[in-house]
Amino acid sequence: ALVVPVRSTVRFYNSSNSSMSIMTLNDKLAPYSTLNQGKSVGKNGYFDFAFVVPGSYAYKNLNAAQYTGIVTVR
Repeated sequence: ALVVPVRSTVRFYNSSNSSMSIMTLNDKLAPYSTLNQGKSVGKNGYFDFAFVVPGSYAYKNLNAAQYTGIVTVR
């Protein structure tokens, strides 16, 4: 898990040989539903997301569901 202050930008970096697409695990509840990459990136690609609302944002990689995590914003 990662803990960051409000208004932090987190970079999700793909160092694997597979594509990466970050998606929230809580897609029905704002503000958590805003964590959605929308487009996959390949090796060495990245997705930046600015966390402006406090909370715990659980996410997964849509292309490799075993990769999950939580970003806690305080």
